[in-house]
Amino acid sequence: MDKLEQIITLVIKEYEGTLTSEEFLFLQECLKEDSQLLDFYLNCYLTISIFNKAYDFSDCVEWPQDDLTDIDGPLWKELSVLEKMAPSLEIPKPAEERTREVIEKLDVEKPPRTIRKSSVVTAIVSSAALLFFVILIRFFPAPAVRTPIGKVLHLNNAVFARHLKPVAEGQDVFAGPLALTDGSVLIELDTGTRLFLTAPIEIELFNKSLVCLESGKLLAQVTPSGLGFTVDTPHGSVVVYGTEFTLAVDPHGGTRVEVFKGRVNLSSKSAMLSQVVSCMVAAGQVGKVDTSGVIYVEDDRPQPSPVRRSLERVWAGTQDKALWKNPANWENGQLPDPYSPAFLQNCPVRSICVIDDSHTGPDCARAEYINIGLWGYGCLEMTGGRLETEEIWVGRRDGGDGVFTLTGGTVIITEKRDGIIIGKSWEKKAGHGVMNLRGGTILFKDPQENMILGWGYPAQGVLNMEGGRLSIPNQLILGAVSDEIQSPEPLLGTGYVNLKAGILRAGSLLIRQGRVTIQDGVLVLKGDVRQALQDEIMKKRVIAEDESRPLRLDYDPTTDETRIYADVAP
Repeated sequence: MDKLEQIITLVIKEYEGTLTSEEFLFLQECLKEDSQLLDFYLNCYLTISIFNKAYDFSDCVEWPQDDLTDIDGPLWKELSVLEKMAPSLEIPKPAEERTREVIEKLDVEKPPRTIRKSSVVTAIVSSAALLFFVILIRFFPAPAVRTPIGKVLHLNNAVFARHLKPVAEGQDVFAGPLALTDGSVLIELDTGTRLFLTAPIEIELFNKSLVCLESGKLLAQVTPSGLGFTVDTPHGSVVVYGTEFTLAVDPHGGTRVEVFKGRVNLSSKSAMLSQVVSCMVAAGQVGKVDTSGVIYVEDDRPQPSPVRRSLERVWAGTQDKALWKNPANWENGQLPDPYSPAFLQNCPVRSICVIDDSHTGPDCARAEYINIGLWGYGCLEMTGGRLETEEIWVGRRDGGDGVFTLTGGTVIITEKRDGIIIGKSWEKKAGHGVMNLRGGTILFKDPQENMILGWGYPAQGVLNMEGGRLSIPNQLILGAVSDEIQSPEPLLGTGYVNLKAGILRAGSLLIRQGRVTIQDGVLVLKGDVRQALQDEIMKKRVIAEDESRPLRLDYDPTTDETRIYADVAP
């Protein structure tokens, strides 16, 4: 049965009052999609109404003779339409044509025509319902489907403005205004960009690449796929080139951006200036736009303070050694989770954070990233259990003094960020980090992860390997250039590897400033790099702890690896 036949059947059922709800919905969808079907539907309905009117003999009102004899009248027009729509039939022709006899015209007296009052009422109600249905379809289309631009990852005692609908963890985020009066929210946009919003704040989300900060402060972590992400403010705008930064709008509308990684383009949009003004703000710099549209950039900030930039959890242990999983050992009794960083920083008491065998399953230690020794002393000891995080910093920023000792358990670096960094400077102020590897396992999920020892002058990073196995997927870097201070000369940190025992693997070895000292351990690098290692030995950047034990270089073509170790003393 085609659609026209279905429409006719449904019209008849509707007129008779036997149309089901499912048939009504099907009819509604057909008429909404095809205007020609809608016109056909109206004609069918009108035809059935007239046909019932013309052949209903149940009442006593006489039908006018003129309507029957007027061939141009509405009755005959509708009957002709029905005739055209009826299926054709083949009439067999007789073998011989017969002469038809002339039959005289007979006058047949028609019985009087009557109309029932109930039929009139039914027709009026049906016509009104049909008219309403047509208007609903034509002038009130279905609302457009909203497309989410991100998702809420985490809420921390968040209180939303009364005039706005609150959101929940895991809920989709759509374009529109968002305002907090208390607490904080972590949002991840579809590009991977994360926004940390802390009350009080008013922000408008336009799409996954554009937001407008009306007041308050946010922290943004922009991934490479989010390049070009833009934040507008009342007097300026920030275009991001892959970075981490905070952006604040003061009560007077002034804009302040502080860049921690990468760089941003800060521009002024004040009408008081004759032309658009913009400048680049690099890591370690602060850019400001005042209410008159003037831009200021500070290269050297004053003494940095541990500003709470996101949802970080700060260690507050008071005992010599205390467990990670105990909320009492963290400020405000809040444990770190995958959406909040863990800061073992500037501890007034030299309390050691411990992860042991009890940290498994739901008690597994988790954090977005970990700072061990930030603006002061911090220490993490892991003897068992499981730790999951995106990156680990040991000894970060000026005065940072961090120690990470691993003797058992499993550490999983879950995403591609900066991997493991031991020793990181800040504005030419040293951070000193030490990692003691005596056992356990470190797994990198991304094949491009690195380990950096000594990032930026005058930072120092030390890896003491006393046992176990460590496999770095990409590079082991000793001495990295600072990404925070612009200088005509490279500001290199210094890295040291003391390979006392165990096996250290890496995709490659890059020594800019530092030294690898081999005692009883083995260094394994990908590919045939014997000549490159021999050059490093000549430069005294790869040495044996015992000068009486010469270093040996062996290449295994079956595994495509080069091994370097200290030979037995003669």
